[in-house]
Amino acid sequence: MTGQESFEDRFDHDPNAVYEDEEDEDLGPDDEFADKPEKIKQPSSQKKRGRNLEPPKTGGCVGALFKIVLSLCLIAFCYFYIFRPEDFNTLRAKITQILAVEKDTGAPVLPLSKKEKEETPQPQVQPLQHFSEIMLDGSGTLPDFTEAAEKRPALNSYLTSAEKITFETLNTHHELVTNMIADWAEETDEEKIAEIVQMPYTKFFYKTSASLLAQTLLKNAGLTPVASDHLLIQSPIQTMAIVYPLLKEAMATKTTVQEQIRTIEPVSSFLIYVCRDDSECMASWDLLIDMLGVKQFAKRLEKAPETVYMRK
Repeated sequence: MTGQESFEDRFDHDPNAVYEDEEDEDLGPDDEFADKPEKIKQPSSQKKRGRNLEPPKTGGCVGALFKIVLSLCLIAFCYFYIFRPEDFNTLRAKITQILAVEKDTGAPVLPLSKKEKEETPQPQVQPLQHFSEIMLDGSGTLPDFTEAAEKRPALNSYLTSAEKITFETLNTHHELVTNMIADWAEETDEEKIAEIVQMPYTKFFYKTSASLLAQTLLKNAGLTPVASDHLLIQSPIQTMAIVYPLLKEAMATKTTVQEQIRTIEPVSSFLIYVCRDDSECMASWDLLIDMLGVKQFAKRLEKAPETVYMRK
């Protein structure tokens, strides 16, 4: 991928276009102390009386104590690493999780006292770990999905179906979102839906698809939905690392290349939506596509992912 491209540019395409698969200055010794004041000599009478006008030095004790504590920590670390590897791995996983939360949300690593907790402002982004319903935003004159489902409860069947999708059946996600948007907007024509939501249809589609995927399949895979444009509390590279082995395993169950590409597409489009114009973020997408061995389909998956569902 070259240059900075907007999100719309990535998904703005000609549906009839045919995509061909690609193969893959120094002080002298006399000047150094020139400006320093002369050392004040103590009266000899004071020396005889054994007086010491200098304050006691405590740095040595503190340094020694610090070294002892550091040594104990290293010994404990080695003990866990050698004799209790399971506990070591658990501890390492917890530290990794804490650091990830600190990086993405600004939350402190060390626990705070009660007073500090009251004075510390809470982060604006809160994980959606316990929500009773899937939240999908509307746009234009289209209400939020929850509001629409209150009037037409049958819409909730789409959420039930989305919860049941696994990586092995991920190739059905695109069709489910297509039908859900049509029923939600009560309109099948993409141009008319674009007028209702007041944005290009493909932009609304992939926005909805990514949000739904974060709250269903990706949540079930151990990722944490979050109320922000990132959709997940984890970074894109963390997301890629978690879903890669699951996608690889699911692809092995497909008998055709077409079904394999359709399995990859929803996660691929999710990373593209989250990264948008961030080239460093898009490196996670590049890595995923390369590791899955489908680099020859990268152009289609980035520019016009919906074309992989067209019937030949």
